[in-house]
Amino acid sequence: MAPSARWAQEIRELEDALVRYPDESAEIMLELADAHRLAGDPDRALAVLGELVSAGGEDGELARVALADLLFDLGRDEEAYAQLEHLRAARPSSPAPCQVAGELLEERGELAAALKWFNLAVARLGRDELDQLHGEFGWASYAALVARGRQRVRRRLGFPADELDRAVPPPPTSLRPRGFPTADELLTDLDAAGGVAPAREARMLFWPCGQLQSARARWPALIDPDGPDEAGYHALLEAKLRALSERGIGRVTVVPGTAAGLADFAERTGGDPLESSVRQAYLDELTSRGVAVSWPPPRNSPCWCGSAAKYKRCCGSPAIAERQP
Repeated sequence: MAPSARWAQEIRELEDALVRYPDESAEIMLELADAHRLAGDPDRALAVLGELVSAGGEDGELARVALADLLFDLGRDEEAYAQLEHLRAARPSSPAPCQVAGELLEERGELAAALKWFNLAVARLGRDELDQLHGEFGWASYAALVARGRQRVRRRLGFPADELDRAVPPPPTSLRPRGFPTADELLTDLDAAGGVAPAREARMLFWPCGQLQSARARWPALIDPDGPDEAGYHALLEAKLRALSERGIGRVTVVPGTAAGLADFAERTGGDPLESSVRQAYLDELTSRGVAVSWPPPRNSPCWCGSAAKYKRCCGSPAIAERQP
């Protein structure tokens, strides 16, 4: 299906969903605006977001951040900043719009401004939400997501850890006693278990942008020379990651490797890169060094594949299916 036809169909389906699911209209309209933008119709995307902003409430506040994001993409920075200032002046009661605005500005490298938004988001968290930080699964709470964003920006600005930074629970290094399997191994395990997830977490080594061809040239026995190109490879991997999530794997972490890095590791350890145990050990070493990405990333964060594009416009885009061989 041609891209134009693909997006025409996507837009029709979203417009139909607006009629069938009125209770979810705000979320659908955000997706509809994104579809219009990807279809090459930013004016229509602006109109949809403007309509949602006019409706007010938390959904309207989130739409205002999305509107600023689109305006930045269109090179209309002054208007984008005006939208964010309007949101700040309106003093949103919910932390969500503040958090998303913080992520947007963090992505743009505007760290001081991003920190102000993350501070606003933290200030709007309720006591019950903050108390969740100290629970068994505090690392997975919404409060941890907000506080971790603030902590991340503060670190990048060179600030010492404060009380809240120290209270943010880190994600567990492992919820599984043995080594982490590949996506294919986990999907096989799921099939063997009748669809019941045998693990709560998975880590997976992958080749980020710029590395697949290098790895394929070094180890054709490991990576099919006639396999998909880089875009197709990442599209297939995204599909497998989604399958893992849909079938009960609670947390998935992807670990970007390099051909040179794996070759060096194998030489240092006397291992063979073609052996899965060697690649597993390489994955473990990378993870211990903090080289890992939680999947899926926030929609406005850089894509896990290493393209530098936003996740929602790369592997997280509805168009991902088009790139699958």
